[in-house]
Amino acid sequence: MRTSVLAQGHLHHAGRLHMPAVFHNWLVRQRLKKLLGVDERILDDMGLTRSEVFWALDLPLSVNPAVELQRRAQARRDQSFAHRVNRGRRQIKPVSAAAA
Repeated sequence: MRTSVLAQGHLHHAGRLHMPAVFHNWLVRQRLKKLLGVDERILDDMGLTRSEVFWALDLPLSVNPAVELQRRAQARRDQSFAHRVNRGRRQIKPVSAAAA
């Protein structure tokens, strides 16, 4: 149960921050900093942008930046998919009675 709570970002216990979770999020930030040295194409393959990595590193320590990056990347993929699906649909114009 503890790991699932950490992964979801629920870090408060009796009104205080749960210190192991804060330390975990700090470690995740240290690993994410390595992404700043990665080429743009690799970040793109991962579904990320450099600005999103900077954004995640600026989140409070009570938030798991890897989880938030994953959510953001998934939202962008969903939006891109919806755009491609809608773009592929043909617009059907109603036939007016005068044209018939």
